[in-house]
Amino acid sequence: MISKKTYGIEKPEGDINYGDKFSMVKLYFDKTLRYIDENLFFSASAYMRYYRKVPTESEFRKFEEDLNDELKQRFENCEDNPEKFDKAVETVLNNIRN
Repeated sequence: MISKKTYGIEKPEGDINYGDKFSMVKLYFDKTLRYIDENLFFSASAYMRYYRKVPTESEFRKFEEDLNDELKQRFENCEDNPEKFDKAVETVLNNIRN
């Protein structure tokens, strides 16, 4: 729907149901629960869903960098503190769901 508005694409004849939309975010950790920041994946479709716009390449890169910095801080020193790790995961999941 965002793309149709942005690019002036007309609605096709007949109803097309693509089903429920989803977003994908992948975070990686090693076996000691250390966040592996170079493997962050946040789908462009998730960005469009949350921000209701198609990002430019530079906007999306900046968003990913900022998100990665936030996640690095949030998961810092979690290797020795499972409660902190659990709280960080809970916060991230709550932010993604909203």
